[in-house]
Amino acid sequence: MLNIIGIGLRGLESITLGSADVIRTSDEVYLDTYTSILPDGSLDEISRFFNREVIPVGREFIEGESPIIERSRNLTVSLLVAGDGMSATTHKVLEKTCISIGISVKVYENASILNVIPGRLGLYTYKMGPPVSLPFITDKFFPASVFNKIRRNHSNGMHTIVLLDLKSGRNIEITQAIGWLLEMENMAGGEKFLDNEHVCIVSRVSQIGEKILCGNAKALKSFDFQSPAAIVILSNPDTFEMENIDSFRTAS
Repeated sequence: MLNIIGIGLRGLESITLGSADVIRTSDEVYLDTYTSILPDGSLDEISRFFNREVIPVGREFIEGESPIIERSRNLTVSLLVAGDGMSATTHKVLEKTCISIGISVKVYENASILNVIPGRLGLYTYKMGPPVSLPFITDKFFPASVFNKIRRNHSNGMHTIVLLDLKSGRNIEITQAIGWLLEMENMAGGEKFLDNEHVCIVSRVSQIGEKILCGNAKALKSFDFQSPAAIVILSNPDTFEMENIDSFRTAS
């Protein structure tokens, strides 16, 4: 059996009572370090609290013909996932694969950055468009589709959460991410909207050291933000939303 357990944004502090019982009784427990980032020290903290080994695993362990599938055939295995267990496509594919070959799967939900950000900023949940992932850019890889998706949300009056790709346990630096987005906007032509006052950076949300600032993209490049972080691009916020984000505003 496989348990996919979302452990929220604060590591040990946000593990639910039900999930804790499952972690205690599992034969093996793994922590996904590939799809998202937990607060520093979370792995050791969780291991000490449950007095058991929690094994960190990467992409090769949970994607494709993954070892975790074979382990789940005859054992009760738990995979701990930062945020919500089903926010990443990776885990949905894993669930479907296991079920297709007769392995039972149970999912334990939790909070993720996708459902926490709107409430933290005071934005309407129903005005959140599809999130967009920004990958690491190179001279040979500069996907225009990223900005096209942001522009589509913006033109439809929908806010966009831009999720930043991970490498070695850290996401793309905010300064670099904003630079790439501005370059994409210039290459795309048409209306420019990243220079207005409706861009927010959310860093270490719900964790120690949380920082949230709103302003225009170029101004936000000058601030230091810790990983994990995300960019929120607003579209036509109404008076209520503007009043809420005003408390996070920085000088242009």
